[in-house]
Amino acid sequence: MQTKSKHFKDHEIKGVLPDGSIYLKDGVTRKRYNDSIQPEDLDPQINYALINFEKAEKYYKYVEGMEDYERD
Repeated sequence: MQTKSKHFKDHEIKGVLPDGSIYLKDGVTRKRYNDSIQPEDLDPQINYALINFEKAEKYYKYVEGMEDYERD
């Protein structure tokens, strides 16, 4: 059994032209991954656990006056 495309299933294809172009049925898509990622395209990633740990560390050092403390 010969398939029409190596990327799409036969039931997703609407038609194939003689030059090899494939027409897909409505609603058929594939995820595309951008190889060149620009910094402005990325969402800012915030590590809240690290921020909270640093705040707790500052609190224990400056307010409580403790250098070493254990997390309970």
